[in-house]
Amino acid sequence: MNILTLTLDPMLLDPASIAMKRQHAYYAGHETTLVVMRPGQAVDFVEKAIHIQSFGGSSKPFVFLSAFRGILKERNGYDLIIAQDVLWVGLMAYIITRVRGGKLITQLHGDYLDNPKWINEKWINTQLNVLGKWILLRSDGVRTVSKGIEDYIVDKLHYPRENTISIPIGTEMTLFLPEGVRANIDGRYVIFAQRLIPEKSPMYFVSIMIDLMRKYPDLHAVVAGAGHLKEDMIAQFRNSGLTPRTHFVGQIGLAELATYYRGATCLLHTAGWEGWGMPMIEAMACGAPVVTTKTGCAGEAVIHDRNGIITPIDDVDGLKRGVERLLTEPATLARMKIAAASDARLWSFTVLSERLRTWYEERAK
Repeated sequence: MNILTLTLDPMLLDPASIAMKRQHAYYAGHETTLVVMRPGQAVDFVEKAIHIQSFGGSSKPFVFLSAFRGILKERNGYDLIIAQDVLWVGLMAYIITRVRGGKLITQLHGDYLDNPKWINEKWINTQLNVLGKWILLRSDGVRTVSKGIEDYIVDKLHYPRENTISIPIGTEMTLFLPEGVRANIDGRYVIFAQRLIPEKSPMYFVSIMIDLMRKYPDLHAVVAGAGHLKEDMIAQFRNSGLTPRTHFVGQIGLAELATYYRGATCLLHTAGWEGWGMPMIEAMACGAPVVTTKTGCAGEAVIHDRNGIITPIDDVDGLKRGVERLLTEPATLARMKIAAASDARLWSFTVLSERLRTWYEERAK
């Protein structure tokens, strides 16, 4: 089987990255070309039988045009053309299948289609929403990263369920274990591990933690991640006089992140919309329960009152009550920690990559 994958992920330009390790598992035994459509220098190399290309360019339109020209010049035919999303990358993949043949596989890594929170972020998202649904309905197969997204495209967009599969990006469990080094925080703490951008609602985390930290003098807040809302978050903690018990650790490596998960009372996941939410699985694997909005893997991997607590989206009071429950009910916390570490193993990288590779092989027939 000959596969072409179109992606925006710059991590695939690093042969040693975990992202590249995933590609080797997904496409083992098949001839594969990965085209990374990111501005920068042109790149062309082979890493363990996967051909990685980036045609370069100084702007996104130029990058897409260069990649399109380069792909059409290739002599190879493709059995599968896989697009990382159903938007611009999906459109490019669709055109290539019409010109060169092959089956179109698109991926949905977020629940953005028909989602008002996403549509209202930028004026162009209204048009992209239409494009995304148009591309999706013309795909020969769709991989979603959660059952909720899969159900949506089947039930609301009437895409055939027999052509879908729900497989998230698996977690590398060797990095995330309940045993091991713990972060040196002098007291109990709740962790936020997401990009500090509006769709993740990090300001909800701030308001919740300010209230709880005032009530519980031993409670700390840990923020792992980067984004343009960081300074706003820092300012609110500072204005509340709680800076000594706040820890902004930045965008840290996975091994270090695991040390913070292990010692946390819980991960507080406040996102307004989400694809899967890998930090939730990572935290669970380290024995930290999850308090989350009903997004991503909530209800699928995070099970309410078993390994975490689930609230409606934007329910700040519900999230705060969930965290406080874990702070004040030691038996509940202990029970959920055990369940979280055990349940996370179902979502390992090894198990999920084998399922996805088999599905790709079936779609190519």
